[in-house]
Amino acid sequence: MLRAEGGVVGLHASLPCRQGTRVQAEDLFFNLPARRHFLKSAATETRRAVNVVKEYSAAFPRVAFRVLCEEREVFSSGGGDQSRAEALAKVWGTSEAPKKLIVESGPLSLETFWLPAPGSRRRGSIIFFNGRRVRDAAVSAALSSCGEAASGNWMFSITVPAVLLDVNVHPGKAEVRCHSSLAVYDTVRRSVLDLVEGGSLPAESLRAFTAKVPEKWAPARESGSPFPARQGEVDFFARVGEPPFSPPAEGGRAPGVKKGRFITRLGSGYLLFEETDGILIIDPHAAHERILFERLSSAGHPSLSQVVPLQVQLPPSLSHRAEEVKEELESLGFRFKAGSGAMVLESVPGGCHHGGGGDPLDMLRAAVAAIEDGRPPEFTWSGIPGASCRAAVKITDTLAPEEAEALLEDLFRCEEPALCPHGRPTFIRLLESDLTKLFARSEK
Repeated sequence: MLRAEGGVVGLHASLPCRQGTRVQAEDLFFNLPARRHFLKSAATETRRAVNVVKEYSAAFPRVAFRVLCEEREVFSSGGGDQSRAEALAKVWGTSEAPKKLIVESGPLSLETFWLPAPGSRRRGSIIFFNGRRVRDAAVSAALSSCGEAASGNWMFSITVPAVLLDVNVHPGKAEVRCHSSLAVYDTVRRSVLDLVEGGSLPAESLRAFTAKVPEKWAPARESGSPFPARQGEVDFFARVGEPPFSPPAEGGRAPGVKKGRFITRLGSGYLLFEETDGILIIDPHAAHERILFERLSSAGHPSLSQVVPLQVQLPPSLSHRAEEVKEELESLGFRFKAGSGAMVLESVPGGCHHGGGGDPLDMLRAAVAAIEDGRPPEFTWSGIPGASCRAAVKITDTLAPEEAEALLEDLFRCEEPALCPHGRPTFIRLLESDLTKLFARSEK
């Protein structure tokens, strides 16, 4: 038995008891009145705690869970021989069995469950990495990119070798970092599309379709041809201390990175490449943003947590919604304090602005709506992402073939090549098998 009060262990002893684990919490934040003030009603806090237990009961269906509140049972799972689909049906409150898909992609294993919600735009997701409940931007972005057809409840149970997962990137252990987020993004996206489209993608899906992940589990290395600094950016890159693209690596390209043959620049500015097993379309601005962002980040430039002081009383309805996702908002750089009946917005992410004109309440509403929908907020920060955005090549710029190929190779040496710093896709890949399916031809 372990008993702690106010962060101090008061009892640690062996006691005779039944097999299992019991956790009892009372008088939350009794010694931290500021934190206690931000607790919502007892019913809301109970619902949040019970939801956590429910999600773990789905991740571990053979374990029996039981939640008591004020000596009243509010949730229980039978454990035993029930399947994960049966546990999820109970968590989601339905008698309908969710759809299921299991995918193996290199060292990554993904088990996906989906309970459709026709007529609704809302998406809920439960994400587990190696048995740990987390939030993950790559998974959320992959789900969001699949459009309204993917509405409903989702569960993603991802398993990777422990050596490829960093579990210490978040103080509350609420996030993890996978060695190849691109593999996670693409595997989740393909699984969602397979379940939603039933294995047959309509033509309108071409616009957002992304195919097989490149084998990018090895550490990145320098490669590529030098990409000359563009006019007006010379001083900026001089401060960074290196050209926009890496000099050629000794001995050629890094292992595991594909060489794409540049075909042409489309009229809209996108770059078309041919690969041995399909075609690749790149947004050069988004790709260059990602490359510069990671270089600037590794160069030790200021973090994105700088904030602009302000005092804005939130409308009651917005305050209620913001409280529900307060932890996620604070991780983005928003800061709040208690007010009379509603929270007060003290700061927003440094230099953050939204398409609505930069009003702090509009920024907050957009962030809350994005978090509620399970997608990345569409913000632009003036820190590293803002600097990389301003310095990146424009989609209207014309690149020489060797410059385009250098851009491609440097992109796939990034930690997060699939997305630009603002969460937009950097490329679309179509395999020959995908083209065969889209043109309704039989595979030979």
